[in-house]
Amino acid sequence: MEETTTSCLVHWIGWSSRYDCWVDKDDIVDSVDEACSSNNSDVSAATFFSELRSEIKRKLLFGPRDATEVKIRVRATQEHFEQFRKVARSKEGRKYHINVKDLSPLLGKNWNLRIVNRERDFCYVLENSLYVTFAKGRALKEFELSGSEELVPVSHPTGHVMTIRFIRMEGTAKKLSLIMNN
Repeated sequence: MEETTTSCLVHWIGWSSRYDCWVDKDDIVDSVDEACSSNNSDVSAATFFSELRSEIKRKLLFGPRDATEVKIRVRATQEHFEQFRKVARSKEGRKYHINVKDLSPLLGKNWNLRIVNRERDFCYVLENSLYVTFAKGRALKEFELSGSEELVPVSHPTGHVMTIRFIRMEGTAKKLSLIMNN
């Protein structure tokens, strides 16, 4: 692993080096104990936002090239959603519109950008294209056999679902400095 004073080059074992990426040292956890040293709700929130950041970055790179709109559905608690609602700039029906920069405190620096190779080709979330919705998930319904071999309808709650939508864009090295400076 190469490193500078502020970042490390991460290589994913089993993956081509074209997927290597530089990561801020602040985003690297030295051990599971360090990540779990705070109280459970903080760990839960930290885990949720870390996994969401990873999913956004994964979708930026591996989304279909012909589809610019990206949709991510995740299970979330009311508390997780409240963090997004607090930074929303406007609401339209059930949609909360959020500025990309306003999510950095939750998702970390450059959560909305993925530099994909050493030539600095990149994918990013288009500013003013991001919105979030939150809804109670539909219960999973099925039938189970009762003791008397009769089918009994059963409903399993699934919690809440948060849907994040944004426009995925691509750029080259020339445009990267413009994106990074905004």
